[in-house]
Amino acid sequence: MKLLVETTGSFGLMDIGVRPPQEIAHNRPSVVISTEFIQTRIAKNQLKILGKLQDEATDAEFINFHADSKGDTELAVSSFMSKFGIEEVTGKKKK
Repeated sequence: MKLLVETTGSFGLMDIGVRPPQEIAHNRPSVVISTEFIQTRIAKNQLKILGKLQDEATDAEFINFHADSKGDTELAVSSFMSKFGIEEVTGKKKK
């Protein structure tokens, strides 16, 4: 399963348990594969889940959405979730 996550502070993370390693950016949300490392960081409140994603979602695609939104992260997340989202964290089903 893939997730859209963001760090809870101004730090980045790197999950080297997958190939290629996945980087969680310090300054924007990131698309990641849900691994044990990611789940541990969520449990330690170092990562916040913004949404669950379809397997086709990629971090490169999110970067494009973020650029198209001219840095408006809320707009980028909303647009990305409308295209690739499975279910929001609140439990509401995608329309």
